[in-house]
This record gives sequence, C-alpha cells and structure tokens, in this order.
Amino acid sequence: MKFFILMFINIFLTNCLLGNEIKLTNEEKEYLKNNTFTYAGDPNWLPFEAFDDKGKYVGVIAEHVDIIENKLNLKFKKIITKHWLDTLELSKKTGADIISGDAADVVLAKHYKPIDSYMKNPLVIVTRADYPFVSDLNNFKEKKIAFGVGGGYSADILKKYPNINFINTKTPRHGLLGVKSGKYDIFIGTLAMTDYSIVDMGIEGLKVSGDTGITMNLTLFIDKDKPLLYTIINKTMSSIDEMQKHKIIVKWRHSKIDKIVVDYTLVWKIVGISVFVFLIGLVFVVILRRNNKKLHQLLNSTIEAVAIFKDGKLIDANDQLVKMYGYNSLKEIKNKTALDFVDPAQNEFVKNQLKNSQEPYELNMLRNDGTLFPSLVRGTYINANTRVSSVLDLTQLKSVQNELEELNKTLENKIRYEVEKNREKEKLMLQQSRLAQMGEIISMIAHQWRQPLNSLSMLNQSIILKYNRNKLDKEFVEYFQEKSNIQIQNMSKTIDDFRDFFKPEKEQVEFSLNAVIKDALSMVEPIFTQNKIIIKFNEKENVEFVGYPNEFGQAVLNIVNNAKDALIENSVENRIIEIVLSKTKNKVILTVRDNAGGIPEHVRDKIFDPYFSTKENSHGTGLGLYMTKIILEEHMCGKLTVIDTEYGTEFIILFNA
Repeated sequence: MKFFILMFINIFLTNCLLGNEIKLTNEEKEYLKNNTFTYAGDPNWLPFEAFDDKGKYVGVIAEHVDIIENKLNLKFKKIITKHWLDTLELSKKTGADIISGDAADVVLAKHYKPIDSYMKNPLVIVTRADYPFVSDLNNFKEKKIAFGVGGGYSADILKKYPNINFINTKTPRHGLLGVKSGKYDIFIGTLAMTDYSIVDMGIEGLKVSGDTGITMNLTLFIDKDKPLLYTIINKTMSSIDEMQKHKIIVKWRHSKIDKIVVDYTLVWKIVGISVFVFLIGLVFVVILRRNNKKLHQLLNSTIEAVAIFKDGKLIDANDQLVKMYGYNSLKEIKNKTALDFVDPAQNEFVKNQLKNSQEPYELNMLRNDGTLFPSLVRGTYINANTRVSSVLDLTQLKSVQNELEELNKTLENKIRYEVEKNREKEKLMLQQSRLAQMGEIISMIAHQWRQPLNSLSMLNQSIILKYNRNKLDKEFVEYFQEKSNIQIQNMSKTIDDFRDFFKPEKEQVEFSLNAVIKDALSMVEPIFTQNKIIIKFNEKENVEFVGYPNEFGQAVLNIVNNAKDALIENSVENRIIEIVLSKTKNKVILTVRDNAGGIPEHVRDKIFDPYFSTKENSHGTGLGLYMTKIILEEHMCGKLTVIDTEYGTEFIILFNA
C-alpha cells in the first residue's frame, strides 16, 4: 500500500512540474503551429547526451529536451551526427534550429545564441582515496594534474591557474584511469561526467577531493535568425523547476547504462546466423529443384519472367514468361532453346552471352506473334548444365524514356519561352508600379509646391496692389524679382530632388542607408504633417551598404506610404510610424512599425502577391509591396518579412552585413 501511495505522489508531482503553464503570445503559438524545428547535439557525450544503438536520444540534456517538447506539445526532428565535430560543422551552416552545448562555446556563438537558463555542472578535483583534501590547486602545481579537453571551461581553468602545466586527456575515462594507475596525481572534470564514468567503468579507490570553483553551464543554443523560437525555448526552459533539474542531473551522475559501442560478438553471431540461414536456403533450393510443383510456386512469385534451361533446352518457366511471350501454356515452349525467344539479328550476341554468367544486359525478345519487345536479361549457371535466366519487359520503360527524350528536346525552348514571358510580365508590373508611383510623386510635388505657390500668389497680389495705387517703384520691383526667384528655384529644386530620387540605376554603388531613408522621409513629410502622422527615425549608427540607393528609397517609401494609408483608413487618433536602423556583426536590420491595428489574418499571407490590395479598386494597384519585395530580395539580396505586433504591423528588412 505504501508503495502505491509513493508512486501516486511521484506521478502527481511530475505532472505538476511538467504542467507549469507557459504564457505564449498568439504570435508565438501561431509560430509553433506553422513550423517544424530541428535539433542536434553531441552523439556520444554521456551522461549529458547521446544516441543509443536504437537511435533513442538519452542523457541529462535529453531529459530536459523531453520536458520542453511535452510543455510545447511538439517534437523536434533529431539530427544524428557521427561526431561532435560534425555537429559543429552543421552549426556553421545553421543546419539545425537548436543545438545543445556549453554556454561558453565560441564556435556555436557565431551563429547561435544561448538561452538564459543553464544546467549547472561544477568542475571537481578527483584523486586516489588516500590523497589529502585539495583546497587550492596552486599548492599542488608540482604534481601531475590532468583535465579533460573540451567546453568553454577549458579556457576558464587555464585562466584561473596560469602557473600550472596541465596535462590534457582525450576523455574523462583516460584521466580517471590515469589517476587510478598512478600516471596522474589529480584529474579535473565535471562532477556529473566524473561520477558517471566511475560507475560505468566500475573504478574503485577514487574520490572527489575538492572543488575548482568553476562551473560548466549546459544550455541550448538557438539560431540567431529565429528570435521567436529563442523567446519560446527560453520561457519553456525557465519554467522547469530547479528541483526537477537537480533530480535529473543526480540521476545521471550515478547511472550506468550499456555502452554505446558496437558489440562485435553480437555482429559475429548475426553473421553466423546469416550464413546458417543462407546454407539452409541453398538446401531448400536443391529440394525445390527436386519438387517441380514447389519450384513452380516459387518462380511464379516473381515479377520477372524466369526460365530454366538444361543442356540448352527449356525445362521449366513461370507463368509470367508464358504470358510475356504470348503463349498459352508451358507445353508450347518446352525444349525450345534460348535463341528461339530472341530477335534473330542478335543470335551471335546471345551465343556469346550464354557462355558464362553475366551482368544484366538489354536484348530484343521475339514474341509468339513475331513482334519484338525490349527487355533486360540476366542469366546464371547454377551448375555445369543448368542455367536460370530472368527477363524483365522494358516496353513501358522504353516508352517513358522516349517520351522523356522528346520532352527534353522541347523543354529548353519551353523554359526559355516561360522565362521571357515572366520577364515581360514583371516588366509590365514594374511599369504599372511606376505609373502608380507617378501619382504618388505628383501628390508629393503638389504638397511641396503649395507653400511656394502661396508665396508667389501673395507677391503677385502685392505688385498689382502697388501698381493700382501708383506706388510701384524700382525698389519693390527688385524685391519682387528676388523673392519670386527664390520661390521658383525652390520649386525647381523640388522637381530635381524627385527626379533624382526615382531615377533608375544600372550599377550598384556604396551609399548610406541612413541618408536615403532621410531623403525618402523628407519627400513625404508635408503629406504626413497634413494627416497628423508622426514619423520617428531611430538610427543607432551610420550604415554603409552596396546596392541601388534609389530602388532602396522607393522600397522604404512604399512601406511608409502603406503604413500611412492604413493609419488613415483605420481612423487612428495618435498616428505613429517608427523606423529603427541597426547593425550587428553579421546583419543589417531595418524595421518599420506602425500602430494602425495590424493586418487581418485572412489576408496576411497575400500582401506580397501581385495585384492584391486591401484598398478599393480606385485607391490601390496591389503592386507596391510586391515590387518592394522584388527590389529588396532579388535586386539587393535581402529578406523582407512582416509580423503583427501588439499595436499594428512591423515590416522587417534584413541584409547581410
């Protein structure tokens, strides 16, 4: 009874720990729902992690990953590598979404970001049982001190004890056996792996004699280009109870499982059994030869036509061969020779093939009605006088092959035609987009000209008024000329600015993203001011880039105008558009976010489609965002994505730095 009560309590506590609620946003839930994720680790690093001989993922980290999968109700696709070095190579190509490892691993940190929650594992000092307690390694620097190579803690221990010449061992097992044999005085390794190795190898006479004060932090690394996944895994790992983490580590510190090595004894047993089965098979074949009925059943179980010739004459065949050659029964073809079934033009070729057992070869076969068909033939002598031949009809295969050859002849022309057709379509879309932009440009110019035109109108009224009152003198005429010229020059400059901004470019140049963004914003400032829209440009540093500045400016202008239309259409009161430009070691990131309420879910996946617009027919062409994506991704090798935020929409533009 006591046993069942304890078991019930254990199950209850386990379910409570696994059932801690994780508060995920709707965006994070949708992200998990619409994506699958890959996971990689060290394939042979017990007790932390490994794949056993059945491909099951086990160890300290593995149990933490199981909890994460249960909490998120998903399964990671495990990538099984042959060695940790293969996993590191995989990380350089971001071949996995999640990789386990030491939080201080500099190789993983290049493309991955470690989560905040760690599985801590202290570095301890191991000696023989009769060795004194070690409080400070510096007091034993004359001794032979070994430690296992690997992990970020290698640099930590070398930094903490610069005056000690450590001996590097390949594995903790080498180090522990070295201490046991007297080769080393002291071995330094992680507590979990040290305990596990001692239990696994059954080493006696060793003890933990001190603590180095250094901790190896096991954690999960997330692809830096997947910030949502990072946030989700970070939340989930943090939700795991510390007591539960401790219980997992303690469990694996003292566990012993079968070694993940090849059991060659088992292999030889399997080979022996296989050979035995093979010999039985040979005996079985001999028995089948003596029993014609059973042999015929075996032959009819194949998809090929099978014929048995003895002394050059057909003695048996399966039903498939009878049908393939157009006969009614086996009796019609018994005692025929192999040449009776072959195109007469290939008789000499067949005679040469019949001399020995051969690899498969193609041959034209002769049906009963005189027609020919292509086939694949293979013949084998089972003794000096008996030959077994199998024939596979290639008629359908050859027909498909001929169709493919014919298709290949015309495929290039079809591809060229489709490419040209798509190019023309893209040119048409680009032209339509430009026509739509012309309307925007005219609207912008009109706003820029409004003030100068008002000034010219005032000057014009003043000179007429002076003239009517006979007060028009030379001084006022000169004043009129000066002021009107200033306004006309401003209007002319506006035209030049817009012309230069939208002028197509043929070659890439180096330019400042900051400057182009500011130029674009200056053009729409009057319209945005009129519509009470505040634009905030947060630039953390000046970012230089090689590309097409005018096309980039048009792309930014399209996104900003799209946000403007959404703010106006949704009648937002405090209208704000925020632009943030930043740069990391590998990426340039530009975000444009608004507070217009976001994109309806049913159209979110269509906003970059050509001719798709949420506006009325008279107010949108559906090409703005489509051409923006073409410019940023195909012309400038960037990446444009859009997500919904708490208040509105956020466009994210990524470039490789």
